[in-house]
Amino acid sequence: MPVSLGAQLYTLRKELTGSGTLPAIFEFLKKAGCEVVELAALPPCVVPQRLAAISADTGVKICSTHSPFERIRDGLDSLADEHQVFDCSIIGIGSMPPEFNMGSPDDIKRFVDILNKTADALKSRGMSVMYHNHAFEFKKAGGKRVMDILLENTVPDVAFSLDVYWAHVGGASAEEYIDKMGSRLKVMHLKDYKPALFGLRHTMGAPGDGVLDFRTYMQKADARGVPYAVVEVDKTKDPRAAIERGIKFIKEIHKPQ
Repeated sequence: MPVSLGAQLYTLRKELTGSGTLPAIFEFLKKAGCEVVELAALPPCVVPQRLAAISADTGVKICSTHSPFERIRDGLDSLADEHQVFDCSIIGIGSMPPEFNMGSPDDIKRFVDILNKTADALKSRGMSVMYHNHAFEFKKAGGKRVMDILLENTVPDVAFSLDVYWAHVGGASAEEYIDKMGSRLKVMHLKDYKPALFGLRHTMGAPGDGVLDFRTYMQKADARGVPYAVVEVDKTKDPRAAIERGIKFIKEIHKPQ
């Protein structure tokens, strides 16, 4: 199956002022060419039944989420129940909480234990827990990259989301980690890297705005059977335009066989 393309809702977080804003957002995503959406930054008032209805009405599937770590650790059953209402089998963690990211392999392995227990608890439901990277996972702890510690010590049922921009910022090759994650890679996050100019700091942009090799990323995703890829631009003056531009660019350079 070709990669299903969509967007990460965090990009549009400033528009998410309540459940009443969601139908228009989903309609926008559909018109922009999105098949799927990854949920994040939802207001507490949004109930799963509402999400299910909006997804069904627009045809934009909820492929995965970024859910609060505390709910994953302490309220997994109710969180999984909610995901099943809106037909989503992937519960994502947006980042490792600071208490586990102290530079010690032992701290990281405490986080690994939680991932493994969560994966085991979700398996009977046909669901999985997924970890999303930033840049720090490609730094070393005890002589080994944090991401490699995660990959080597988690059970195969723990899934991963690879953010290609943050991998690049962390000094890693996204192509290498697409291969390393293999069938465990469920969602790629697509945003571009714009190099620093005139002494200014590098910036992020929509796919096509910078120097990253999205053609290769998407070809590798096809070969590895990655099911989803979502455009996400955390910082942009015009979030809707960034999504539209990114989706258009990926569709122009990626023609699934």
